[in-house]
Order: sequence, then C-alpha cells, then structure tokens
Amino acid sequence: MNRNAGAQAEQLYSEAVQETPPNRNKLDRLVDLLCDHPQLIYDTFFAKAHKAAEIAVDTWHGTGDIKVNDRILILTVPALWGWTVMEETLCHAPPPELLETRYPQLAQQFLKLAELTLAHPNTTPGPVVRRTIQALTRFWPEIINACVSLKTQSPAWRQLYEATLRRADSLIQLSEQSNDPALQMHLAKFFETEASIFTAVPQPGGSPRSRLNLDRVPSQHAYISKTALVTRGERARQQLVQLLPSSDNMRLCSTSFITATINSIVYLMNLRPQFCEQLLERLIN
Repeated sequence: MNRNAGAQAEQLYSEAVQETPPNRNKLDRLVDLLCDHPQLIYDTFFAKAHKAAEIAVDTWHGTGDIKVNDRILILTVPALWGWTVMEETLCHAPPPELLETRYPQLAQQFLKLAELTLAHPNTTPGPVVRRTIQALTRFWPEIINACVSLKTQSPAWRQLYEATLRRADSLIQLSEQSNDPALQMHLAKFFETEASIFTAVPQPGGSPRSRLNLDRVPSQHAYISKTALVTRGERARQQLVQLLPSSDNMRLCSTSFITATINSIVYLMNLRPQFCEQLLERLIN
C-alpha cells in the first residue's frame, strides 16, 4: 500500500470533518482515493465510515448526546459518506485472505446498521434512508453471487446470507407501510432487482444479462433455497406494479416517481419478456 495514499486519506478526512458543516467535496474525493486503495478501507476507513453513520442514527433516534434539530445537516453529510464507503467496500471482491473472516464481519456490521437506520424512517433524514436502501439493493445480489461463486459452507457466510435475507424482507415491509414517493422510488429499484434476478426462466438470447442469474444457483445449495428465491421474484413483481398509482391517487404522486416506476417496469419487460403480459396489464390501466 502506498504510504502517501494513507497520509493523504487521513488528511482529507480530518480536513473534511473539521469544517462546519463537513466538506462534502473533500469526502467525495476521499471516496475516490479509497476506491483506488481498498486496503485503506479494511485497515482504517470502514470503521470510520461505520462510526459516522452510527453516530448519526443514534442521535436521530434519540440515543445520542446531540439535539437532532441542531445538527441534522452536520450529521447527514458524514452519514451519507459512511454509507458510500461501506457500499463500495462490500460490493467489490475483498482480498482472498479476508473472505472467511474480515469480510463477513464487516458485512454483518453494515446489515445491523441498516436495520437500525430503517427501524425509524420518519425520524431519519430522507437522504440517509434512501441511501441505505440503495446500498442494500446493490449488496443483495452481490452476496448471493458470492455465496454461489465461493462454494463455501462456512457458518459465517450462511449467517451473512440469512441476515441479508431479513433485511431484504424489511424493505418489503417498508414499502407496504410508507407513502413517501421519494422513498418508494428507491424501493422500486430494489423490487426491479429482485424481480429480474429471481426467476426460474433463463434470460432470452440477446437480452442484457445481469451479473447473477438464478439458473447459476445449484438446486441443492447448502443454504440457499432456489424455490424460495423464485417466490421472492414473483412477490417483487407484484410489489413493483402495486407502486403504480391508480387514477384515484395519480395527482398525489410526483411525475418523477411515476416515471421511475414505469422505467423499472419497462426495464423488467425488456429483460424478462415472459412477464410482459402481467406487467403491461397494470401499466396500461
């Protein structure tokens, strides 16, 4: 690892968080630097990123020492940075020596913090809730892909898969409880991801291919139930079309929300033509 990179990263972080509010541009530059030197994240910066987001969540949910009304912006900027760093860490292959130990540990910390963040979406700033959903949406297929590719039966990876499954379930519950169009836009992307991956029918030739397809999952996998994932895919398609507003509440929904939901449905129809009839019926209505 380049020592100069480490010193530069520490300097950027120190300068960014000492400003009021924290300097977003410097934190963005730090993310770019960390992506070029991922060992820095495992050595130091994952812990910093997790702590930045954790402190914010504790404060917004009433367990921190700072009054939320006084410090929302100050806490939001580093929290968003923290989620970005954690996502970039966990959605890229770790060094081989960390696969069975360090990576599952960090991923469990990430999932626990996601649980805490989404437990009180009304008292957590919207940008942080949406950033958490975005990170989980990207993380979910990465974990399944890793579980299949690694062919590991390690208890740590089984526990990680099961914990990720619980967080995915919590996003479905959040969609059923929330009326926030901005939040539902990000949940639509989550449902699009599940619906496009979790189907027993292979993608047709010439279609854009996802990194993960369910036909890659062995029928006798040690802890991944292929049948259960197919059921998830069916439920995700139903959730996606249910997000479309009806003629009764169309005026209550923003154009960007309606457009984002339709885009997800059209993308899914292109990727999985076998679902066109099911999806078109609601779209036309």
